[in-house]
Amino acid sequence: MLVDSAAGSAVALASAPGGWECFADTSRCDGVRLQFRKRAQLAAAALARAGVADFGDLNRLTMFADNLVPHVLRLDGVLSFSAELVRRIGRGEPIERGSPERSRFARARCTRTAP
Repeated sequence: MLVDSAAGSAVALASAPGGWECFADTSRCDGVRLQFRKRAQLAAAALARAGVADFGDLNRLTMFADNLVPHVLRLDGVLSFSAELVRRIGRGEPIERGSPERSRFARARCTRTAP
């Protein structure tokens, strides 16, 4: 069983299904393939919340409210977007998965700027 093979590690569980199509959470940004494993991390957290698994390292998973992070960072002046992208967001246009803009959001979430 997948949970048993993780041996109490949420990180190990989130890494295991990386090759599964339903967990293929990747994007390309400036020629770099980024692998997020967000769906697998959400699955690990859900299994822990449901009491199906007990993980000692849930704190090592990334934040799950990542759709709000770029917005908050932009409002705080940490990230800046092009004027056209701000207009698109203001009009409520979806930013499609796999688009350069969405990939840059994802890359910004993964970039650590301070210890």
